[in-house]
Amino acid sequence: MKTIIILVNLLLLLVKNPIVNTTWVYHVSKSCVNILKLKANKSATLYDCELNYTLKGSYRVSKDTLQLILKDDSHPEDGGKSAYYKDYYLIKSAHLRYIGECKLTNGKWKYTQVKPSVNIIY
Repeated sequence: MKTIIILVNLLLLLVKNPIVNTTWVYHVSKSCVNILKLKANKSATLYDCELNYTLKGSYRVSKDTLQLILKDDSHPEDGGKSAYYKDYYLIKSAHLRYIGECKLTNGKWKYTQVKPSVNIIY
């Protein structure tokens, strides 16, 4: 009985949020691919091919917007300091369109506008 309840809850979660347990691919170039994975426990990983590093964090969905909260500790030259980002994506059909980011600076989130020429679609 407990197993059935868990399965029903998992199915309801998937119906409410169809991007759970999905993998998204963005081709930066022919030889460079970024990979975003959204897991059922609201955790996320983003492999950045240019850094050759996987950023870890969490995500949430509000209406048609995906918000990733990521920790970047890939730069050892920064003395072990980590940078934190909130990336925003518009969920449209079977695509995610990057629409902007915030960076945590001096304890405050600062929004960065996306240049109109930037077209990142997963």
